[in-house]
Amino acid sequence: MNKIKLILYICFLITYSVIGQVNDDRLQNLDQDIEKLISRYKAVGLAVAVVEEDSIIYSKGFGFRNREKGLKMNSETLLPIGSATKSFTSTVLGILEHLGKLSVKDKPVKYISNLRFFNSEMDNNITIEDLLCHKSGMGSFDGSNTFFPTKKPEEFIPRFRYLKPNGAIKNSFIYSNVGFGIAGLIIQKASKETWESAIQNKIFKPLDMTRSTTNIQNMEKDMNHGIGYGLSEGAQVKLLNRNFTFSKPEGAVISSVNEMANYLISWLNNGKYKGKQVIPAEFINEATSIKNIIPQNYTESNREFSGYGYGWFVQSQKGRYKVQHGGNVPGFSTQMATFPNEKVGIIVITNQNNSALPYLVEDLITNRMFRLPRTAIEDYDVQISEIWNKVREINPENNKQKPTHPYREYCGTYSEEGHGTIHIRTENDMLFIKFPEYEFVLEHRNFNNFVMVNTYEIPEVFGLPYFGLSFQIDFDGNISSLTLEIQSEPVKFIKQ
Repeated sequence: MNKIKLILYICFLITYSVIGQVNDDRLQNLDQDIEKLISRYKAVGLAVAVVEEDSIIYSKGFGFRNREKGLKMNSETLLPIGSATKSFTSTVLGILEHLGKLSVKDKPVKYISNLRFFNSEMDNNITIEDLLCHKSGMGSFDGSNTFFPTKKPEEFIPRFRYLKPNGAIKNSFIYSNVGFGIAGLIIQKASKETWESAIQNKIFKPLDMTRSTTNIQNMEKDMNHGIGYGLSEGAQVKLLNRNFTFSKPEGAVISSVNEMANYLISWLNNGKYKGKQVIPAEFINEATSIKNIIPQNYTESNREFSGYGYGWFVQSQKGRYKVQHGGNVPGFSTQMATFPNEKVGIIVITNQNNSALPYLVEDLITNRMFRLPRTAIEDYDVQISEIWNKVREINPENNKQKPTHPYREYCGTYSEEGHGTIHIRTENDMLFIKFPEYEFVLEHRNFNNFVMVNTYEIPEVFGLPYFGLSFQIDFDGNISSLTLEIQSEPVKFIKQ
């Protein structure tokens, strides 16, 4: 270690030890309560920071960022924040609007000339604003994005004309990751720089987020980064990291809680950080106001109202105006919350897959910060989702409801224009399905119905224990198509 690095490291330790000391009576004994929650959730590690006004008043890591190597989590550990990224993408668009380079009332086609949606109604009505508040009606389309990733964002655009919307345009709340993928490409077209570069130049640099990144490989090279874990039959196991493609703008930011605290400080101070206007104040007001009402079935019982702004959930909770967003990527879960009127912000990240733990820690801190009645640790519900991607034995063919054809007749190439091409092959009396980047074995259930089962470890990104597949027969008795349950409605692939 050279002298400069040694000095910087010593400065970090001094700063970390000072921040870690709790002098605020509201946060006394907070460490013990967080540790109890971590224990109940069997989590490997967690990092948290609390800001008030323009200062970090609490910042600490718990447990391990790498259990196998015994490396401790701290407030400078780099961790993916998942869908909390959406506010970053929205912020860049707000900055570009302030600079006169676009308007959120514009239609996406103004910047992406070859973009066509499923019908003319979508083409004529969807605006950038609709993308940012999940009002486009598109829905996720994650099956196309995940199973058929593209190398460049532009390559995904021709698919939209074949992807059927899942709700009413401007009159529905349907969470859409690919909507933010389009928003990221609009940033590229309007700013003449990539989404990654725009995030770096317009947010990371002015907010002193010097180690934050949007690239998982950069994170893995950093000496202080977290390993993601998931619960499998009661034990935490390491998970593979996810590489984002088209939808990077919906979930690819990686940061530490200390650097995320800088981001929250800017949002709590009308876009200012250290006296400099980083985010336009008028955009702060627009982004944190309700642009889309969330129907009642999406709300929790203790919310007085709930909606979505630009990349933020907006709600009344515990009698206070709250702006927040969570995030999940394989092996990591995040909760980021601000209370703009009180100028309080909280960021919690755990290296545990699909976990409610960050929300409980945020609630724990919220109650303390506002001196509200506290929930006993044992009264918090434990909600941990088991991972699904572990390799398991394949069940034998259902001999009572056998397939209608020999396996060789199912083999071939199948295509669908909104997704891509898949290949079915047979080997050792089993059928396999090959996607561009993954291959699964088809486990027989009954007749011509199968489920996809992974035969090797893949990123915990698909989110379901299995995906159904059914083969169809034409009037001549030949296998002519298959349907895959990878969207809200099964997708039909035609045999070529």
